[in-house]
Amino acid sequence: MPLEQELLEEPVETPSLDLYPYFIKDNDLYVIKKSKKSEETEYRVGRLVRIKNMKQDIETKSVWMTLEYWFNNQMNELVISRKQLQLNEFTNLLEKGLDIYHHKAGEVLKFLSIQEEFVPTTYVHHQAGWAIHEEKLIYKHHHIIGNDDLPSEYEGVFQLKAKGTLENWLALVKQRVVGHTPLELALTYGFAAAVVSLIAKDLDLEVLVSHAYGDSSQGKTTAARVFVSPYGAPTSKEGGLICKWNGTQNGIVAQLANHHGLPIALDEASMNRMKDFTETIYLLAEGSEKARMTKELALRERRTWSGVIFSTAEHSLQKKANQNTGLKVRLFEFGNIFWTTSAEHANQLKVGLLENYGHAGPIFSQFLINTGKETVMDTWRKWATICLENMTIRDAFSHRIADKLALIMATAELVNQTFDFTLNLDGMLDMLVGMEQQSAGQRDIGENAYNYFKQMIIQHRSKFDGESFPAKAYECWGKITQKGSETEVAMLTTPFKQMMADGGFEDSDVILQSWKEKGYLDHDADKLTRKRAIVQVVGTENDGIVQAETKATSKRELTYCIRIKENIFDMREEGSLPNQLVKARKMASGQNASPVSLYFKPENE
Repeated sequence: MPLEQELLEEPVETPSLDLYPYFIKDNDLYVIKKSKKSEETEYRVGRLVRIKNMKQDIETKSVWMTLEYWFNNQMNELVISRKQLQLNEFTNLLEKGLDIYHHKAGEVLKFLSIQEEFVPTTYVHHQAGWAIHEEKLIYKHHHIIGNDDLPSEYEGVFQLKAKGTLENWLALVKQRVVGHTPLELALTYGFAAAVVSLIAKDLDLEVLVSHAYGDSSQGKTTAARVFVSPYGAPTSKEGGLICKWNGTQNGIVAQLANHHGLPIALDEASMNRMKDFTETIYLLAEGSEKARMTKELALRERRTWSGVIFSTAEHSLQKKANQNTGLKVRLFEFGNIFWTTSAEHANQLKVGLLENYGHAGPIFSQFLINTGKETVMDTWRKWATICLENMTIRDAFSHRIADKLALIMATAELVNQTFDFTLNLDGMLDMLVGMEQQSAGQRDIGENAYNYFKQMIIQHRSKFDGESFPAKAYECWGKITQKGSETEVAMLTTPFKQMMADGGFEDSDVILQSWKEKGYLDHDADKLTRKRAIVQVVGTENDGIVQAETKATSKRELTYCIRIKENIFDMREEGSLPNQLVKARKMASGQNASPVSLYFKPENE
């Protein structure tokens, strides 16, 4: 189709040799074409459209460009992908105000294809943390660390560009952090993100997930600010490294995805309506999202992350998750720690950190590159031994826990070598080991389930037949028998499994096997069960009123027979029986009783 051909009366303007046969004049684009007489004639193509700059992502190799175009008597800008420079896609930009009607678009595209050869390309990255670029280890922060020949700049979701000065940040740390062990630990955790991400894959360790909980006045959010400040903005506002829990699981993953060695905080889990955090905790620690399929039924590439995640809330995450031991090993919790000494202390840190951040992290990452991965791993191995030696209470998970604690302690030692302040290694070791020893006594899932079971039996004792208590409940869960100083509970299998699930113990077979090993379970050979006769209540009914009550022994039922090494009932149950049942007992005369219900339901139920 013909161009909008406007023959100019003015003399032909000599175009740039680089862009020939195109040139720009008065915010319009022109092309020089030869007439039939081989004379060069200028034609106006349309309003100006040209490339202002070009960027290439070093991770995906994708290219974007910023177009400048004249519309509505002013210059406008639009960022597009280079793949949009195809005629069928390019004309879709007409709605943005570009003068690229179909009969003009082809000529404009020819001009742009020539111009892009002379537009310098800058390099950017949207992911942060460790990476291998051209077989060389680098750390991607606001700029690339470890390769001066790769001038790339971060354009991701976080604010990593340094603010203030390193000197001011160091002064604040020396005055307000050093000397207070909880904040020293929070700072070390932030630097540990780079260490964990660097070597954890070689050690087959997960993402380090820690959670601080307690009253709102204990300085948890301030600790989170200290935690992220070496690497980026210590704020929960847009671009800050303090993210919020108040989103979906997919939203949380989107914030973490493709960042390897960047400290990220998740603040205020109390705001999340999630009733059970189990799946999310496992997901965070695993470091990769769930496998998903594309529409073409191919496996979608999974997003990953690594490093350290520091969470805060007023409540414990473990209390809002199941009782799996694996979860307790993956999540370290610090409960009711005073991270700051006063409100003034917290405010001074907040003000100072919001004005000075993002300097120390790149310096530490460069130090790790210079030091070498093997030296870092040697430091970790040393601390793994020290941590284990300091654990007086040990179980099957102690070595694994010691390996994780060693990542923090090794980081603290490396930080002391990098900067001119000294963190208290002994104080942090005592705090970490103290936390672990407190948790060690709670990691025995069998013992935890056993204690939970005893509480449930006391609470629901009216649902069990036995010598001490009348069978007066609508439900019958089994039988309780006193055998000397021990209490035997023979519980039907279905209510037992439901009771365990309600308590957060997902796999009842794991619990029963643990009890079998501890001698808590009376069982048949090579089984977890034993048959017991359960005495149940039988009555007669006349016009909906119970007339009599007798006891009938059922056939031997399959039960889990649990031994409780004490008499958990100090006295008989007090209180009166339901009125209908009392009347029925008085009227009992040995007449033929037809089963009405195996259980009587008390009036107050």
